[in-house]
Amino acid sequence: MFFDDLYDFSFPFFNITDERFIGEICYQLERRILILIFSSTKHFYGYSLRYLSSIIVNEENLQAKSLYEKRFFKLQNYLLKSHFHFNYHSIITFEFLNKFGIYFDYNWLKIYSTVLKDFKQIQTFCYSIVSEEFHHDLNILLHTLQLISYLDNKPLFDFC
Repeated sequence: MFFDDLYDFSFPFFNITDERFIGEICYQLERRILILIFSSTKHFYGYSLRYLSSIIVNEENLQAKSLYEKRFFKLQNYLLKSHFHFNYHSIITFEFLNKFGIYFDYNWLKIYSTVLKDFKQIQTFCYSIVSEEFHHDLNILLHTLQLISYLDNKPLFDFC
């Protein structure tokens, strides 16, 4: 079986994507926010933005706790540019991650990395997946990921 046989190529975007792309957006967003707050040396298995405040509050190392709080408040203010609110949007990312899942193989992202740089096509594709009631929130998530991309100087989808 060839790669072309596995996917529907009728959508003019990058065609091999499915609902998991929404989960991947949320995963990228959550992981990168966690890295910006805690640094990339911390392991994030089981971490979610939904529980971010309790993770910081329960930090036993007072120096680390203080640093995490400062990073969180600074990032929180920065992300308000996209109207991202941790208390609300972290629930949406959590729900979308659980509903749609993520990709376990990043080869498709590497193959279509140039197409993934077109924000409007990404947005159009995402709108085709979720119901209209979620378009506004999804737009906020996408713009937040774009803001983080500017902040950490990485593409929208970081493969590391």
